[in-house]
Amino acid sequence: MNTKTLLAIGMSSAMMLTFNACQQSSRENPLLAESSLPFHAPDFSKIQVTDYMPAFQVAMQQMRDSIQAIVECKEPATFENTILPFEDSGKLLARVSSVFFALTEADKSDEISEIEKTVQPLLTDLQNEISFNKPLFERIKQVYDNEHDKLTGEDQKLLEEIYKDFVRKGALLSDEKMARMKEINLRISDLQQQWGDLLQAATNDAIVWVDKKEDLAGLSDADIAQCKKDAESRGGKAPYAIVIMNTTQQAPLAQHPSCRRY
Repeated sequence: MNTKTLLAIGMSSAMMLTFNACQQSSRENPLLAESSLPFHAPDFSKIQVTDYMPAFQVAMQQMRDSIQAIVECKEPATFENTILPFEDSGKLLARVSSVFFALTEADKSDEISEIEKTVQPLLTDLQNEISFNKPLFERIKQVYDNEHDKLTGEDQKLLEEIYKDFVRKGALLSDEKMARMKEINLRISDLQQQWGDLLQAATNDAIVWVDKKEDLAGLSDADIAQCKKDAESRGGKAPYAIVIMNTTQQAPLAQHPSCRRY
């Protein structure tokens, strides 16, 4: 599947998700504003699944607009009119991404998985678009060549990191090699998505089946009831099921008599 097809599919899915979100509610998207919680932690009590794709769309477009404004600047490139605006250009996207991808790692539902499949190629394409934006890199390089030795402290470090990041991603490659690099980036993104799905499926299928209630001695009545409910919802191969939540330590083990420390 080529890049254009991936983007067409992604945009089609994105438009449908946005339409559904608009149909459900006209409320303000909580992902588009900084959280009022301590350390700006995401307020998941206000965030709905349908908020993610519209937030990604707004954040990606905002970043594109910011990059375009830098490129179209008529004045010679400086730290103030190029590096600082570039540093600020992805803040909203970074915030939305950090919330969403933290959720995909911790609690990936089918809905979240579908959004991830849609947004991953779009994010990769945006990254390619920025990394191989020649006019943008020319301005960054101009600042690096003219101002690096004049800057100090955090300003100099920021300029170094941005310039080197572009170089490492291929900004100095030929057009042919840039095109190949874009293909590689998309392929890596696709493989990462597949691996994440396989890992999540394996995690969801990690279950210890228990035939006798006596084997659950030490668990509370509520925990035993949950084991029974989990078994029923997962095919009922045995009367009880302990869902593996972590590969190294399990909450039920702390309650089992053979594992208690006296």
